[in-house]
Amino acid sequence: QAIKLAVENTENLDAPRARIESIRTRLSTIGKLPTPELRIRHNDGRLARESSLEYALRFRLNNPWETKAMEEEGLAQSEVARIQLKLAEQLLVKQVKHLYFDTLFRQEDSILARKIAEAQTSIRTAHDNLLAAKSLTLPKALESRLKASKQITEATEAKRNYEKVTSFFLALLAQPEGTSLNLLTSFSAPNGNTSALTTKNLFSYAVPKHTKLHELERKSDAARARIHQAEARRIPWFSFLQGSIENDRRISSDSNQWGVLLGIEIPMWGHRADIQAATAELHENLAIQRLARRNLRLTLSSALHDYRTALEQLNKSETSFGNLEAELTPALEKAGIDLVSQNRLRIGLLEARRDLLETRRQFQSALLALEEILGQPIRSIE
Repeated sequence: QAIKLAVENTENLDAPRARIESIRTRLSTIGKLPTPELRIRHNDGRLARESSLEYALRFRLNNPWETKAMEEEGLAQSEVARIQLKLAEQLLVKQVKHLYFDTLFRQEDSILARKIAEAQTSIRTAHDNLLAAKSLTLPKALESRLKASKQITEATEAKRNYEKVTSFFLALLAQPEGTSLNLLTSFSAPNGNTSALTTKNLFSYAVPKHTKLHELERKSDAARARIHQAEARRIPWFSFLQGSIENDRRISSDSNQWGVLLGIEIPMWGHRADIQAATAELHENLAIQRLARRNLRLTLSSALHDYRTALEQLNKSETSFGNLEAELTPALEKAGIDLVSQNRLRIGLLEARRDLLETRRQFQSALLALEEILGQPIRSIE
């Protein structure tokens, strides 16, 4: 739902959508004849008492091979713009996912910090009562007050962090400030054994779905089209067609003459340099593609390592917390335990739960990073 709201917020994707329309509009103008040119020539031979006045209309002609290559480049650029829109959508989805789980983390962390502060405040109150009854020394009571103050400050900071990330999240989704968020999707559960996952196998999955590589491929197509344009300009072609009428005024008589003028462009120099420049641009694009594939392999290797490390740490933390909870829960429910000891045990369990929450957050971030590179859920590969 959050992703849907973000995509529907026109501010987030208006620019890449407008770029597609802009390129398509420019593509529709390729091949249209240039505006005709009206030419007027006047010769005034006063000494010979002769003059002439000529009106000509010149039509410039497009090179059909160059026009075809320009259309080829326009189509490639249109495809680049479409892929860039997809990249923008993927970046937006990535941002929404990270913000969602960051908000979920901040929400739960704020709740745990508040519970710890409440338990520590109860200990402080109990110690203040004991101090008043002269059953506790002042240093012990002051120590309890300092701990309570520290936990209250930490709870306040956790709440402030939650409110800050929530405010930004709502703005991204174009929702009114103060809107209640009901985060139903919980953190992802560990996927178990990942020994079958290798960088080589994952790379073969990632390449066909890697949008950035697709964009670079289409940019190479556009560079090839510019080579074709340079090659087309080496073909002799009609540069213009001109029709004219000339009125020749002489002493003896006047006469009108019709004429047709045809210009032919004969390429003799300069075009080789254009082809060399366009070819160099293509080679640069191909080199960038190779570099992007290398970077993808390196990034994938690093992301897989981070994912395995986070998964291993999460499994250990969940096992450790499960054992601790099983050990402390009976003690918390046991009758006859004093209030201070009970709250200290509760604080220890809450702090362990808070540590586990941070581990879950790290695993979620590692999982999202790996799936963003792969372009698909990790479960579909395992």
